[in-house]
Amino acid sequence: MKKTGLLFATLLLIGGCSTSQQTTTAEATVVPTNNTEKSEMMVSYPMEIQVKDYQGNDVMVKIEKEPSKVVTTSVSSTEMLLELGLKDKIIGIMKPDNKIEGKFANDFKDLNVLGDKKTMSKEVVVAQNPDIMIGRAVLFSGKGLPTIEESESLGIPVIPQMASVNQSQPTLETSLQDFLTYAKIFNQTEKALEISKPLEEKIKMTDDFVRAKNPETKKVLAMTNFSGETFGSFNVSAGVPGDIMKRLHLEGYKTESGAALTLENLISMNPDIIIYVKATRNAKNDETAIMKLKENTGLSEVNAIKNNQVIEIGYDDLMDFGLRSIDTYASLANTIYGN
Repeated sequence: MKKTGLLFATLLLIGGCSTSQQTTTAEATVVPTNNTEKSEMMVSYPMEIQVKDYQGNDVMVKIEKEPSKVVTTSVSSTEMLLELGLKDKIIGIMKPDNKIEGKFANDFKDLNVLGDKKTMSKEVVVAQNPDIMIGRAVLFSGKGLPTIEESESLGIPVIPQMASVNQSQPTLETSLQDFLTYAKIFNQTEKALEISKPLEEKIKMTDDFVRAKNPETKKVLAMTNFSGETFGSFNVSAGVPGDIMKRLHLEGYKTESGAALTLENLISMNPDIIIYVKATRNAKNDETAIMKLKENTGLSEVNAIKNNQVIEIGYDDLMDFGLRSIDTYASLANTIYGN
């Protein structure tokens, strides 16, 4: 397991060696305080950050100054800035797919929604005149939002979340790295370190907890929108959700996202665990889904139902790739292996 110091060292290397003699990268100092070693990063601009585009290609992005106006394109990137106390710098977000719950629910209500990510145009975002854009990598593909290179030509740096690039096999630690990267850009590293240290410790403690159980690998189905006759499924074998499953010794079904599956499919799959993923668009079915699963006598021999291993979770908690993924990992570990 990576230690906190390794994550910080990785962050210090972000931006690497500049190809321009006039570009200054961040430097690190170590300051002991009350017998505790405190790592701080001295930030100066311009800086260069190495990122990956939506296809997994390495791209170097230059940031001329500390941003004051940012557009975010994912719930998790927005939450990272809110964690850092940077709400006043967020000038626009994409419409969240689901109702925002948790400690930032009220903050989201105050933010300027630019539109739906599926129909968003470059012109709408560029008209906001942001200093920077951050969020899910695939949205910067040029189909809606501009690519990293197109944005650079407009003077708007784009820093996608590394944890959203499945080709690079992201982990929970990648989500923490994203958080530290954004903190560096906004000159908030000291605060980010205070927040990230207990989160990394939570990952380690949960890893140790699961390891101590010495569990056998089980089959898990990420189910959505169960009507009583049909349901959908998410592929949780890749990305940060895939890392969570791997750490939990769970093997997800590689189903096609959005495919309509039947009761016969469920019986044939016979999952050991069902993680039922709630989403705002499926709210009507979600209200009664688990009750219908448990009351259907034809499903009584499905392992997950027979052994009472049906777990309910919110879409953003499982399928996003931010800091809340760490809490999801710990919560699932306790639910599955706590007894």
